[in-house]
Order: sequence, then C-alpha cells, then structure tokens
Amino acid sequence: MEIPKFKPLAEGSEKSKNIFKYVLGGALVVLVAALGLEVTNNDYDLGKLAKGSSWKDAKVMRDKSGNVVTDGSGKYTNDYNCDDFDTQQEAQRFFDKVKADTGKDPNRLDGDKDQVACESLPKREKEEKTKEVLEKVVETVTE
Repeated sequence: MEIPKFKPLAEGSEKSKNIFKYVLGGALVVLVAALGLEVTNNDYDLGKLAKGSSWKDAKVMRDKSGNVVTDGSGKYTNDYNCDDFDTQQEAQRFFDKVKADTGKDPNRLDGDKDQVACESLPKREKEEKTKEVLEKVVETVTE
C-alpha cells in the first residue's frame, strides 16, 4: 500500500518546499536543544538572556529536590534550612545567590551573621574522607 503524500506540499512550488524544509529543520534544532537541556538538567532564564545577561547569570538555580530557585528567596521566604543542603559549600552558594538578589537572609542560614552559611555542615566529602584517613594514619603511627 502506498502512503499518500501531503497534498499542499506535494503540489506546492519549489520555493514553498524549501521554506518548509527550513522551518522543519529549525523546529528540529529547537527540539534537540531542549532535549539536551533537559537531559543535562540545565535551565536558563530566556528573559535575562534577551536583556543581555551572560549564560552564567541566566542559569536557573535548583535545590536538590529539583525546585526552581529563580527569585532568590527559595521555595517560599523561609522554606530552606541547613538540612536542605549536603555540604557547607552548597549552602554557601545558595546563601550568596539569595543575598545578592534580595540583600537579606530570609532563610536564616547564617545564624551568627558572619556571612558564612550553615557552618555545621561538612565542608566537602573529599576533605572529610581525607581527614578520616589522616586521623587513622596518625592513630596507627602513635600506637
């Protein structure tokens, strides 16, 4: 059985066929780009890009639950606390972004107001593991 052709395109001029090819190609490029952003979990604020912001400034932040954090205040004014972050560096990046956007610390991540957020969280996993290994070596050597 033969598949029928799309009549308006089949009967159209060569110029309209070429325009359709460009439109279809452009749509395909947009879809592939959107898929790439989705797969890599990157989102950008197109409004900021249109105003001339850099790609870095237009990147939309997300918390570890996947919630979009674009306005700097998080889920709501005080929905974030130190338990929402795995490391101090992660909390510090979020704190710095919110502070730059709002000029405040609505989540109260910096309890002692020394500009260091969530000081009780571990610094980095690698640093912690390195410290543990060094402590074990020191214990072994001193025994």
